[in-house]
Amino acid sequence: IEAQRVQGMATLLVVPTIAETEYWKHALADLAPLLLTGSLSGKRREEALLASVTHTGVIISTPSFSWTPVHALGAIVIERAGAGSYRAPKRPYLDMRVALKELAIARHIPLVYGDYPLPLEYRGTNILPEAAGRVVIIDTRREKADAKQEDQAPPWRAVPEEMRTHIAATIAAGGRVLALAVRKGYAPSVICRDCGTARTDEFGNVLTFTRESARGHVFRTVDGRIVEGANVLCALCGSWNLMPLGVGVERVEEELKQAFPDARIIRFEGDTVRTSAMARKALADTNEPGCIIVGTEAALPWLLALGISCNLAVLPSADSLLSLPFWRARERFVRLGLMMRGMSETLVLGTRLPDDAAVAAIAHPESTTFFDEERSLRTALGYPPFGTLLSIQAEATRTQLDILDSSIRATIGTHTYTVLPDRPLTRTQLRRSYVLKLSVWPDAELAARIRMLPPSVRVLVDPEAF
Repeated sequence: IEAQRVQGMATLLVVPTIAETEYWKHALADLAPLLLTGSLSGKRREEALLASVTHTGVIISTPSFSWTPVHALGAIVIERAGAGSYRAPKRPYLDMRVALKELAIARHIPLVYGDYPLPLEYRGTNILPEAAGRVVIIDTRREKADAKQEDQAPPWRAVPEEMRTHIAATIAAGGRVLALAVRKGYAPSVICRDCGTARTDEFGNVLTFTRESARGHVFRTVDGRIVEGANVLCALCGSWNLMPLGVGVERVEEELKQAFPDARIIRFEGDTVRTSAMARKALADTNEPGCIIVGTEAALPWLLALGISCNLAVLPSADSLLSLPFWRARERFVRLGLMMRGMSETLVLGTRLPDDAAVAAIAHPESTTFFDEERSLRTALGYPPFGTLLSIQAEATRTQLDILDSSIRATIGTHTYTVLPDRPLTRTQLRRSYVLKLSVWPDAELAARIRMLPPSVRVLVDPEAF
């Protein structure tokens, strides 16, 4: 940034969320950065867009504004390069990291990636410095007991007793605690204790267990399209003995309120916060001694933006992250753990996999064991950066999908692919996904055939999930 400023050129600093624009605005305040973000009002946004054309200092932008024309652009920096919000959620499904790379090549300017740690695609052989802060790993496995011992065993808790001891000591000292849950709601799924059947909607989608303000606990789909009362019986065997599985933010909050009734508990879900003013209002009471902030991963950028650090950070169920059906899940887990470690004096992490290399990487980031293992796995599987994953998805009725099927298979040609089971979306609509693992991409011939597919077919390159 300094080198470009001396030469009278602009540096485009692209950050994944509005929260990070706030952080970097204050961190680089002495350079008077220009902000390009959706949080600006209409008039201020128009003024900022006009000013960026001739700006010669630092421009801080979210991904959707990163292609604003800048005449004196001298360098591009992609901050927190591992964040998922660099891919557009709607058509065209652009990955702005790829687009910005092509922009840098076209304009013959340097491109810099930033993250801790960098995604495997951008990593060299450099070793991470040893992180500040202490890490405590709690083994949450329970020995298998006979029936009599099981009856006498204490009930399972989302926030284990050893973790509560750390929280109690921090609160007693007037410190601040951050408790992070990976998922929203009370529990990601509910199963029948008697027959093992998961609670699903009529299309086979697993329902989460959550709390609605007016209706108490309910089952709902991720998109909120289906909501039904929790006073139901198992659809298969009729049993009432249903058990929540997994740890959601509501369950963590509930247990902490019961365990620490006198503590100030602040629920903060960053994905519902749109502006700095909203974040400040939601976190107004964090200076109160002995407070506990309970939130999801989306809360972390806002805490950093507002300069809120914690004496203790706890991750009650690390396994919720490690078990996500994403091929980047373990790398994402390491990045989240190191982020929490950097925001606190002590990080306490609960897991049934204390010997996993990803868990060890949070305690010892200076070791390369995790990345060596991850590199070997991806090489063997042909996953990025050692191959390219291409997902071709069609959403239609079963009859329409069967008609599209021959066109999609003809488009794929001789490439090896896997067809995933049809996923019900509505009473009549299904999603069918074709996944290709390519050793060479771009492939001009394949790309030309893909462009001939109808607009209803969605094509994603290197998606995290299918």
